Amino acid sequence: MPDRRVGRPKGSTVCDRVSVTIRLDRDLWESFRTAEAAGFVTDRTATLNTWLRECLDSMPHRSKKAAS
Repeated sequence: MPDRRVGRPKGSTVCDRVSVTIRLDRDLWESFRTAEAAGFVTDRTATLNTWLRECLDSMPHRSKKAAS
């Protein structure tokens, strides 16, 4: 473990986010990185948030009220 503080200082958050670690298939991640390099993905966080929200909102058992 480092003997120094790492990451952003506490209180520097401008929005409510949670850092997560996920495992992706290598070919999927390489395709994502290729899209990013080509300029189709300019902001990883915003892109993944949008994709996940669209997927969750399209699920039939979820209402718009439950999603907020």
